[in-house]
Amino acid sequence: MQQQTLTALLASITGNLYASTNDEEQQLDSLQEQLAQTLQHQDISSVSNQKFSFESSDFFFSQNIKGNRLDKIDEKVKMVLENKFTNDLKVFVRDTPIRSQQVAGSIPDWAGGARILRTFGPFFGRDGRPRWFDFFKVEKLVALYFNGHPEPAILFKAVFNVRRIIGPIQPPEVTKQYTLLPGSVWINAKLLSNTAPVNRYCGIRVKGGTITLSEMPQLLTNHLSIAPNTNVQVSLTMEQPLPDTATATDEHGADARALKMKLPTNWKFSFTA
Repeated sequence: MQQQTLTALLASITGNLYASTNDEEQQLDSLQEQLAQTLQHQDISSVSNQKFSFESSDFFFSQNIKGNRLDKIDEKVKMVLENKFTNDLKVFVRDTPIRSQQVAGSIPDWAGGARILRTFGPFFGRDGRPRWFDFFKVEKLVALYFNGHPEPAILFKAVFNVRRIIGPIQPPEVTKQYTLLPGSVWINAKLLSNTAPVNRYCGIRVKGGTITLSEMPQLLTNHLSIAPNTNVQVSLTMEQPLPDTATATDEHGADARALKMKLPTNWKFSFTA
């Protein structure tokens, strides 16, 4: 991305945010550097799912950014591009303190079930609205398809015993058994319920596990493909939910704070197409 374009993006997102203390100013500087690295490779339409008509008024134009804020943004962008700094993150800007898929503007569709790596904010804009910046880590997962099906049956992160370098992308190993790494496993919801949409997934956080195939898969355009009658045996070691560290400030939400959840230690299941 060109410097002028990235500077304009960064200015439109952060140029009109207020920092009332030195600590907030340092946080804003860190946020802008993280954004400069992230926005190089992210579709700008996925940064927020809400836009208000008044944001297009000249009140928010870059020439109205006060002080040397615009110059600092331009210098930061230049430094990031010259040093080729980048990351494997995606960002989402929300204007609500609640993170829930039932609340508009809270969690984007592409991050449903994903864990937030870091949050900056709240910062207040010229319109008085608070804004939080949630950063998500993008994981490159192995996708396992059934022949003739456009959506993956299951996606997972695995350790490979054989290393093969073919071009810039490391293709997955072709084997009947995969050892899973800690992280997430995404299962096509149609495999768990016949009434589920074909393009929805159930995300499971795991410590490890294995995926065993009854037949050897094929490597097609950097993804694995198997015959519809192939039996897939999945054994997952579940990651337990972290205890809630919220401090009780009033009686509201007491039931949620007192809730304790314990998942089964292991989950084993199998499926075919």
